[in-house]
Amino acid sequence: MPIRLTVGVRAILIACFVLFIVLQTSDQFFGTHLFEVLALVPSAVTRELRVWQLFTYSFVHRDITHLFFNLLMLAFIGSELELVWGKRKFLKYYFFCATSAALIYWLLGSFVFPGSGYHPMAGSSGAIYGLLLAYGVLFGDRVLLFMMLFPMKAKHFVAVLALLELLTTLYSSGGGACQSFSVGSNGVWICLSCLSSPPGPPASWKTQATEEEKVKSPQIDHQ
Repeated sequence: MPIRLTVGVRAILIACFVLFIVLQTSDQFFGTHLFEVLALVPSAVTRELRVWQLFTYSFVHRDITHLFFNLLMLAFIGSELELVWGKRKFLKYYFFCATSAALIYWLLGSFVFPGSGYHPMAGSSGAIYGLLLAYGVLFGDRVLLFMMLFPMKAKHFVAVLALLELLTTLYSSGGGACQSFSVGSNGVWICLSCLSSPPGPPASWKTQATEEEKVKSPQIDHQ
């Protein structure tokens, strides 16, 4: 399926890529510590009131592998969701998912696993999980080609992507048990939600998705 970058998705992609270049350059060559300032550290939010980290962490990535995979999935599924919802609703949903994941990690690192409160969490994985779930609900029965060869329904396809995102997050970051529990539970939740074939999206989602499919469908003029 071709990737068409929409306005909101393109803005997020550019912001993440530019910030990655700035952080890598400044931290490695100039000895700054911008990563620690922008990544989410629960103890820093609680003790130093760095509340901006609840928002900025989603634009920060630790290494090129995690950055590439997150941006690839954002471009693949985010643009289509934005076409259905519109830019405003898509951005609200995206940042709601990212902020919710941040709050969960902050609560776990501050009160449940206090020993993990010093490990930074970075990346847009929390928002990506939300996008995967929405895509699986909206386009669950759409048939896609996995690895360009094997036909697979979208709800199963996004479950596979969620597992890949989970593995990429766990093996490319330096977070501790708290982060592993947070992203792991989200990944399992996405997989179970998609594979269990939920009853369906809300009526407003169905209407918008149906209208979008009608627009894409070719019109045949019978003479």
